[in-house]
Amino acid sequence: MGRLLCTLAFVIVSAVPGSALSARPANLTHLLERLAVERNVHIAFSHMLTDPVVVRDPSSEGDVPAVLERWLEGTDLQFKHLGENYYIYKGYRQDTLPGVSAAPVSMPAPAFDPLPVVAPVPLPQSVQRRFYESLRAASVPLPAPHSSFRPVRLEPVPIFRPAAALPTPGSGYLPAWAVKTNLLYDATRTLNLGVEFGLTRRWSLDVSGNYNPWTFSENRKMKHWLVQPEVRWWSCTRFSGHFVGFHALGGGYNWGGMLPWGIRPGAGLRGHRYQGWLAGAGVSYGYHWVLGNRWGLEATVGAGYAYLDYDKYPCAKCGRKIGSETQHYFGPTKAGITLIFMVK
Repeated sequence: MGRLLCTLAFVIVSAVPGSALSARPANLTHLLERLAVERNVHIAFSHMLTDPVVVRDPSSEGDVPAVLERWLEGTDLQFKHLGENYYIYKGYRQDTLPGVSAAPVSMPAPAFDPLPVVAPVPLPQSVQRRFYESLRAASVPLPAPHSSFRPVRLEPVPIFRPAAALPTPGSGYLPAWAVKTNLLYDATRTLNLGVEFGLTRRWSLDVSGNYNPWTFSENRKMKHWLVQPEVRWWSCTRFSGHFVGFHALGGGYNWGGMLPWGIRPGAGLRGHRYQGWLAGAGVSYGYHWVLGNRWGLEATVGAGYAYLDYDKYPCAKCGRKIGSETQHYFGPTKAGITLIFMVK
């Protein structure tokens, strides 16, 4: 019997027209959520504002602004359309605001007596004198400087320096001078030593000397002494890279029967000995490789002019003098592969 009554009640409720259910007031929150889904728009709102609002006409006919305007009519809520978004917010009507008068309020001027203008009264001279004397008496005297103190002289520091006074990047400071030996002369058993002094950043003075006192079998010899001063100009900085030199040379010789490094001499030198002196000058070119902090290797070659004055002898020992001659020589005057030790 109970089951029959429940079934009958369900049939009666189902028979009620849909218009009767739809006539009930609708909640604004549910309507806004449904409208956002149906129209595919974004509606931002606060449940605290929309949950209490009941919409009398929940129809969603028309565009979104018209629907929102109809739903919010008669409430204190408003909407704002920005881009593709709608924002529901609470608005305040003018009649709900407290009344504030726009007319300016006149404030009474404060009533007070202006201060009288008082002219400054000068102090008597005696009072001023005592005041300044008390200041001098209260001041702390400075101690006299100690006898060991000396004034310090401040020298001006130049902000800009000429390019010639600047060292090359990464090279530290430039070497002041260097000691060197020519390996080519060493290979001929010729004693040699050179010294080079830095003059400026790109100029140096090289002075080298050679001496060979040896006599070989069959009275063959390359006896000589030679001095070669040279002024050098460096393309970058001294003791590094390319350089061009201007040198002079002078010395004496007693030479015959042989050439250095095993070179076979011609008939004239092979059968004769020449003894005399020479003087000349020339130009040279070279390159300096930096091997380390203090070591370097230099290759140089030079050519120029030399004047030779000599006596001619047969190669035999104690040979009789054949004659005296002079010669103007043009050709190589310098060659070297030099090992260098630099002093900074």
